[in-house]
Amino acid sequence: GRHEAGIAKSAWVAAAELSPDNIQTRLGLADRYYRERSLDLSQKEAEKILSIQPNHYQAKLMLGNTYLLQKKPREAKETFEALIQQEPDNPAGYFRMGLLHRLMGEHDMALSDFEKAMAINPKLMDVFTHIVILHVNNKEFETALEKCDSRIAETKDNPVILAILHNLKGQVYLTQGKTGEAEKSFQAALTENPDFLRPYYALAGIYLDQKE
Repeated sequence: GRHEAGIAKSAWVAAAELSPDNIQTRLGLADRYYRERSLDLSQKEAEKILSIQPNHYQAKLMLGNTYLLQKKPREAKETFEALIQQEPDNPAGYFRMGLLHRLMGEHDMALSDFEKAMAINPKLMDVFTHIVILHVNNKEFETALEKCDSRIAETKDNPVILAILHNLKGQVYLTQGKTGEAEKSFQAALTENPDFLRPYYALAGIYLDQKE
């Protein structure tokens, strides 16, 4: 419960005070602060790590994340650019840069960043979802659906991923107002993974609308 979480955080703080140069302890504390949205404290812990190890990738990533949520685009961009330069084959930097560009309303640049991340690791469903959402926001519905269909065709023997893809396709149809097609996609998602809750909620919404 909340009491146990408070005790755990106190233990992290105490450990950091006892071993100020312990990178893992400070990274754990930065992550805990980040999850609590104590962004200034998370930022300080990340900065302390980088003062010890200037090229610590996870600390840079955490620092960039805090800048992103604090709506500090210049600082976030500089940090994510440094990540990409440091590890160009790591999709995390491109993904975060895409999130930043999307936050700034620069959709074409965001799409380019997300595509670069997917080129490195095609299995990143979070990134793929952002790509589809961007196309939907630009009212490029057919492109969004084609991307979903392409991934469904490529994905074999992975019912969890297939369920996510069918559900995503259903959401695209729902945005278009094509409830019949959306219903089929949500049903397909449940056929792949009956434990996936989102299609149930979507179908419930469709059925409620039909009754009114």
